Amino acid sequence: MVVSVGLAVYIFFGQSAPAVFGDFDVEFQLVKPGMWWLSFIGYLLTPVVVIACYGWDAIGQRNALRLNRNFVPKPAWTRVLLWTAGVSIVAGAWHVLNLSVGIIDALAAPR
Repeated sequence: MVVSVGLAVYIFFGQSAPAVFGDFDVEFQLVKPGMWWLSFIGYLLTPVVVIACYGWDAIGQRNALRLNRNFVPKPAWTRVLLWTAGVSIVAGAWHVLNLSVGIIDALAAPR
């Protein structure tokens, strides 16, 4: 998740341009059209990998309890992963918003 947030900061300060939405006076800093792949990597690293690690931890602890009577579960690890997954969804939403720039650019290109 740290790498993904680092990518988000790099995109925001180094690879973004202002985008205006229609008639509204709202201006966002979104990724430049050719740099959408940075947001794709950030999206894969943030919610996808973190949520997969949460699931891996939950399944691993349940299997360990079933197979070994002496296993002591570590709910703190699971709780940290759960909170990290929640935060990663927020960071992932920003990456998805930036991915829309690449999709719109591809759809608007003349064929």
